Amino acid sequence: MNKKEIGGYLPLELNKFHPYHVNATELNSGRNALEYILLNRVVDIVYLPLYTCDAVLAPLQNLNINYRFYHIDKSLEPIFDFNKLTINDLFLFNNYFGLKDDYLATIPKDQKGIIVDNSQAFFSLPVSDFSTFYSPRKFFGVPDGGYVYCKDKSNVSLERDESFSRMSHLNGSIDIDTASFYNNYLRNEEVVGGIPLKKMSFLTKSLLGNIDYHQIKNRRISNFRYLDNELRFRNELELKMTENSVPLCYPYLVEDGSYLKDKLINNKIYIPTYWPNVLQWTRDEIFETYLTNNLVCLPVDQRYNEDDMKRLLKILHE
Repeated sequence: MNKKEIGGYLPLELNKFHPYHVNATELNSGRNALEYILLNRVVDIVYLPLYTCDAVLAPLQNLNINYRFYHIDKSLEPIFDFNKLTINDLFLFNNYFGLKDDYLATIPKDQKGIIVDNSQAFFSLPVSDFSTFYSPRKFFGVPDGGYVYCKDKSNVSLERDESFSRMSHLNGSIDIDTASFYNNYLRNEEVVGGIPLKKMSFLTKSLLGNIDYHQIKNRRISNFRYLDNELRFRNELELKMTENSVPLCYPYLVEDGSYLKDKLINNKIYIPTYWPNVLQWTRDEIFETYLTNNLVCLPVDQRYNEDDMKRLLKILHE
């Protein structure tokens, strides 16, 4: 019989706020959240966007599920006929950069086979009858974790994960800086990519209950709007924020995007590439190739303010 500890050293003081997704099933990664959705389904084919992270393939391969790719247009919306979905087909919709809530609202609600990948849209609420999953570490300093909303909940008994060994890059970034622990971060991403499906750890749950979500939403929206006011006239993407949109970043698509990324990185403004694996799946003339090579994902997250956005724009305009 486990007995509650009394005494000893004091732990971290966490759990100041409530988690944002209070009604979701709490799991240990976004990839595993997708696997959780698929566990109890009879599936013939899953349709995936060609422009996506290769991590979504792992659950399909684990469960021996067939998949096909579909293309997207310059509005980051599917080029796809939903009428061809059969009763056992599923369609994975990627809410790119937290900015496609408006399109998601146009998909007929009678399409029961829709799965919404909100890995880049943490603050977007789930749509009724659509299975939805989230990856909180894309938005916050947590080592792992995932949320899922779905009607067909798995009856599989899950163990509780433990996250204390995945904290070195987060702890080091506080004491020193993020650049010094970037390799630790990459190792953690590799580890999280291979962890089996489990419940969210108590540590990650506590960290997610210690976040001021209101402040973070406001800062991301404010930074996004500041950049958009300056860059929208050259941006090849037409970006629209709905009332509830909270962006992951400012996706800036220009013909010389590859050059701009190098220029920013040389000025210690670190720009990710979403997703290098796409180049292995496509041909040069495909839009997704152009998008992968030239999309400049400018940081707008809660660490930064208007002065940081001005510095970023100054480098872009030089």
